[in-house]
Amino acid sequence: MSAYDTVLSALSKRDLVKSTWGERIAALCPAHDDERASLSLSEGEDGKALLYCHAGCNLQDVTEALGLTISDLFTAGPNGSYVADRYVYVDEYANPLIRVTRTDPKGFWQERWEDGEWKPGLRDVRRTLFNLPMVLDAAQRGQTVYVVEGEKDAQNIIDLAVVPATTALGGANAVWTEEYTKALAGADVVIVADDDEPGLKRARQIEEATGGRVVMPRVGKDVTDHLLAGFVLEDLKPLSTEDPFDEWDPWSYDTPEDEWLFKPYVPRASRVLLHGASGSLKTLWAMWLAWHLADEGGKVAFLSTEMNKGQAAKRFRRFPKVAGLRVYGRFMLGQNLGTAIKAWEGYDLIVIDSWSSTQGNANSNDNDSVALLDQEFFAPLVQATGATVLMIDNTGHDAITKDGKVKRDTARGASRKRDIQEVELFFSRPDRVNNFRTSIEITKMRLDVAIPGKEVIETPQDRIEFYYVSHGALTTKPMWPTLQVPAEEQAAMDLIQKMLGGGQDEQ
Repeated sequence: MSAYDTVLSALSKRDLVKSTWGERIAALCPAHDDERASLSLSEGEDGKALLYCHAGCNLQDVTEALGLTISDLFTAGPNGSYVADRYVYVDEYANPLIRVTRTDPKGFWQERWEDGEWKPGLRDVRRTLFNLPMVLDAAQRGQTVYVVEGEKDAQNIIDLAVVPATTALGGANAVWTEEYTKALAGADVVIVADDDEPGLKRARQIEEATGGRVVMPRVGKDVTDHLLAGFVLEDLKPLSTEDPFDEWDPWSYDTPEDEWLFKPYVPRASRVLLHGASGSLKTLWAMWLAWHLADEGGKVAFLSTEMNKGQAAKRFRRFPKVAGLRVYGRFMLGQNLGTAIKAWEGYDLIVIDSWSSTQGNANSNDNDSVALLDQEFFAPLVQATGATVLMIDNTGHDAITKDGKVKRDTARGASRKRDIQEVELFFSRPDRVNNFRTSIEITKMRLDVAIPGKEVIETPQDRIEFYYVSHGALTTKPMWPTLQVPAEEQAAMDLIQKMLGGGQDEQ
C-alpha cells in the first residue's frame, strides 16, 4: 500500500472525505472543528501523500489526529526509509543526467539516466551544477546566483525566495570543478556556507574558485533554517574573519560594568525568569516595571498571552497610557524569530506572560523543549535585539514533606529553565491578611553580582507603587527611584519606623 492509500484509508474510516476534483481529495480536517473540508490530499511521486490544511493546521497535528506519523506520508524505500524528495541534474538543454533521492531518516542514493530509464550508480556520467539552465541564464544576465551545500537548500531558495540557486553533487564533500566555475562566469556569486566546519571549508574553496562572497545563515545551520525562521536572503550575514579560537587573557581583560534596567533585579540584555504561585503579584510587578521603563523613554513589548484581553486591559488601565509600551496577544515564539527581531530590535525589555501559554504546545515544559526553545529563540532574540527578555511562569503550591520541611515548588520545567536564565526571581504567594503583600527573592544571579537577601514588597490595593518591607519596617523609598511618596504616607511610614526603633532602610 502506498503512503497516499494509507492516508486516504485513514480519512475514509473516519468518514472525513467529502469530494474529489481531478487528482485531489477534499476532506474535513481532523485537527480542528472543520465545516468546510479544509484538508486537501493528492498523490505525489512514488505514492507520496501530499497533505495540506488550508485553515493553517500543523501537519504533525493532522497526522496525529488520523493516528498516523509524518513518516506515513512517504512510501517506504530501501532499509525501511521513506522517499522524502528527488532532485534531477540536467545538461544545458534540460536533458536528465543524474537523479538524487533523499530519504527520511536522512539518507541519499544516486541514479543515472540511461537508455530511457533510471539506473543505480553514476559511472562516468557528466556532472553539472544543479539547475544548470537557470544558472546559465542568470549568469548571462549578470544576475545573482546563490550557491549552497545541498539540493534541498537550493530548491528552498528557488521556492521561497524566487531567485536562482544551485549546488554541486556531493554536498560538503563535492569536488568543485572548472566546468562549475565557467557556468557561473558573469554572475554575482553568493556562497551560503553551512554553519559547521565542513560547510565553511567548502565555501572558502568555492569563494577562491569563483571570486564570489561568502555569507552565513542568521540562525540555524543552513539557509533553509534561516528562511523558515522568517528571514529573507538579504538578512544573511557576511562570514566573520575573526580568529576562530579567540585566545585572550582574563587577567588583563577590561571587564565591562553591568548595565541595568532595574538594579539589582533586571540586567540589560539578559534573560530573566520570574516565577511564583498564582496570585503572587508577579504579573502586576512586571506590568509596573514595563510601564515605568516606557514612561522614562524606554521601549517595551509585553506579550500578554495567559490572561484574556478583558482581564489584561483592567490591569493595564491602572497605569496612564505611554507611547513606549506595546502589548501583544497570541504570538507563536518558536515560529516567528525573524519577525520578532525585526519588530523589537532596539527595545529595552520584552515581557513574556507566560512561558508556557505562549508556545501553544502542551509539551513545551519538558527539558528538551525548554532547551531547544532557548537555543533557537530566546538566546538569538536577546543577542539580535539587545533587549532583556523577562519570562513569567507559574508554579504549583508549596508542599510539606513527611519530615515537616517546606518544599517550595518551582517553575514548570524548571531544571532547564533555571539553567538557561541569568537571573531568577521567585515571588511567594501573598498571605491571607494582605493580598497585596508578597516576597521577592533572587535565587540566581550573575556570577559577578552578589545575591541580595529576601525582601518583602507590598502595594496598597488602590495604588501601583511597590515598596520593600525589610526587618518589619516599610522602606521610605519606593522600588522605582523616580516615584515620590505622598506626604501623608511618608509621615505614616516615619511613625512606624520610630515605633520599631529602626532607621531608614536603603535598597
